[in-house]
Amino acid sequence: MIPAGYAHARDMTGKAGFGAMAAVSGMPLAAVRYWRTNLAFEFLFGWTAFDRILPTVQVGTGTTPSSALGQGATPERITMCSTQFAALPAASQSEAKLTCDWRQELSVRRFALGALLRIADAPRASLAVGLRPWLQLSNRVETPTYVATKAGVKTTVPTAATPDSLAARWGVEVPMVAEFFLNDHASISGQLGLGFGWGATPELSTQAITQTMGDDDLWLALQGNWSGGVGLLFYF
Repeated sequence: MIPAGYAHARDMTGKAGFGAMAAVSGMPLAAVRYWRTNLAFEFLFGWTAFDRILPTVQVGTGTTPSSALGQGATPERITMCSTQFAALPAASQSEAKLTCDWRQELSVRRFALGALLRIADAPRASLAVGLRPWLQLSNRVETPTYVATKAGVKTTVPTAATPDSLAARWGVEVPMVAEFFLNDHASISGQLGLGFGWGATPELSTQAITQTMGDDDLWLALQGNWSGGVGLLFYF
């Protein structure tokens, strides 16, 4: 028996699709989707990377005790540079200054499983609601550069990169997905939904990452975010 509303709908039973989409959180993901009648199962995975230079800090003779040359230098970074200056030989500290820079690279991998329930259908379009729990793993590498300047001569202080695995993040998305079928084998989808997350750092974006990727503390507050995304799937 065919449920009411599905008599003229596109039959997706037993079809699998592969493509790309932006999750409700905004992160680009590759997607595999399989339809069983009006219920679909998904597996999504994605990778992204951020690279930034932190504000420069200077300490030493001829500067304020700890001066930040760039906007946004944190007290923690100023303390780190001051500690590095204090570790220099006494002869090197006289009439000298130390310039400190840091480069941070962040690699993020996200995996998600989901289910979609089709609630409305038409010959070339469908509307579904779903649930997607996800897990995010992040790694960070910080590379410092310390340059001591004395009497116009610059000397690079030996340093080493510091790898760091951030605490895992996890969360749940509740998307509403509208899918428009170009033909029997391709569709464009748009989605809007609410996401909740827990973990070490707030939601990633090119703006927020500069302020938040250094925070390794576990935050327990429930974070909701309305957002959306688009995608393209090929079915076979």
